[in-house]
Amino acid sequence: MLYTLLRRESNIWGYNQLDDYFTGLMAGRYPKANFPLRFAFTRPLQEDALRQAREQGRAEDRTLFVVDSRVHGPAFLWYFTRRTVYERWPVIEDQNFLTVAGGDLNFFTKQGFDRIVYFQTADTLKRGDIGAEASEAMVKLLTDQGVQPETIVSRDGHEAFKVFIFQTM
Repeated sequence: MLYTLLRRESNIWGYNQLDDYFTGLMAGRYPKANFPLRFAFTRPLQEDALRQAREQGRAEDRTLFVVDSRVHGPAFLWYFTRRTVYERWPVIEDQNFLTVAGGDLNFFTKQGFDRIVYFQTADTLKRGDIGAEASEAMVKLLTDQGVQPETIVSRDGHEAFKVFIFQTM
C-alpha cells in the first residue's frame, strides 16, 4: 500500500521520519494480535491485510504500540490510526495503557503481546499540557526497567520523538 507524505514543510516536525522508522521497524512482519475496532467498515480491510501479509510470507509479530497522548489529533490519525485500520497494528494511547495496565508493563503479555514500543513526542506539534502526566509516568515505568530511548530526529536536526522498546516477560 502506498501513502502520500505530508507537504515538504512538514519535515521540520519529524513525522515523515517517524513514518520511516515505523515502516522499518515492522518491515516483513504482521500483527498476530490486535484490538477489534468498532467500525464495521474496517473488518474487511483488516482481513485483507492479514491475508496479504500471510501470502507474502511475513513473520507474525506481537508488538503493542503505545503513543504519547499529546500527539496532535490529525497526526495521530494519519501516522498511527491508519496503521490500525489498514495494517491491523495495535495502537493505544499512553493514558489508556496506564489506566488498563495499572503500571504493570507485563499486563499485556496475558493479551498476547511480547513487546511494547512507546513513542513519546518532543515539543513539536503536541497538544498543550494534555497528557503530560501520562507521558511522564510512561517514561518513568520504562526507564525504571532500564529501557533507554532511541531518538527520531526531524529533517532539520531537532529531536522529534523518543522511542522506547520493552520486551515483556
